[in-house]
Amino acid sequence: MDTHDMGRGRKGGVAGALGDMNQPALIVSIDSDVLYPPYEQMELHQLLPNSQFESIRNDDGHDGFLLAQEEIGPILGDFLDKNAGVINFGNHAFSPSDAEERDEPSDGRSRL
Repeated sequence: MDTHDMGRGRKGGVAGALGDMNQPALIVSIDSDVLYPPYEQMELHQLLPNSQFESIRNDDGHDGFLLAQEEIGPILGDFLDKNAGVINFGNHAFSPSDAEERDEPSDGRSRL
């Protein structure tokens, strides 16, 4: 985890790499996590243009993401309800309902 650098060799470093991503992202921070502290999670959220940040109060440290399912479940469910099926291509987002409106197959193929 300490050797992975997604900004290595990319113009703009980490900020440039994350700034180019437009896929919806959910960042759930556990307030007692010292391996991935909340300030790092907030920085990630600020660099990802289409992200949602949630913080959970939990005393279980890094294991909180495994043990706080009663808190995480609804957050994840809401995120998936809002974003499931959304596919981003460049600056355009498409969902299966877009294909239905054009009378195209929802598997992403076009009738040509």
